[in-house]
Amino acid sequence: MLDPEDERLCGGMHECRAESFCGDWTENPADGVVSFDNIMWACTTIFTSITLEGWAQAMYDSQDSGGAWSWLFHVLMIVFGAFILMNLTLAIILTKFRDSVEEQEKEKVRAQLVEERRTLMKTRILRMRRERETAKAVQV
Repeated sequence: MLDPEDERLCGGMHECRAESFCGDWTENPADGVVSFDNIMWACTTIFTSITLEGWAQAMYDSQDSGGAWSWLFHVLMIVFGAFILMNLTLAIILTKFRDSVEEQEKEKVRAQLVEERRTLMKTRILRMRRERETAKAVQV
């Protein structure tokens, strides 16, 4: 008989009691969210695990149903996913953000230089006009 009080999955490291048998459960752990049944739920489970949220229970469920060595997959996933890939992703995002801020600052400096050059050119043109007017007045 299927024991409804036994919440652990059977098959790997967890054995059912003598008066019950290991049968198929109709739903996956954590209300069906933790599963590798299809690519969507597998990606969700892996993403949840590499954010270090609930990965231990997923590992225990995997050990209960799959075998003793499934812990290795989860530990490697945490080491590479959470500690390396997440930090690498954050480093890339921060670097791109810093680069964009520096580019905006350079653009502001360029705009100021262009405005200063325009002002300088206007003053030179005005000075040249005054000099021409003064030269014409002197000639007359």
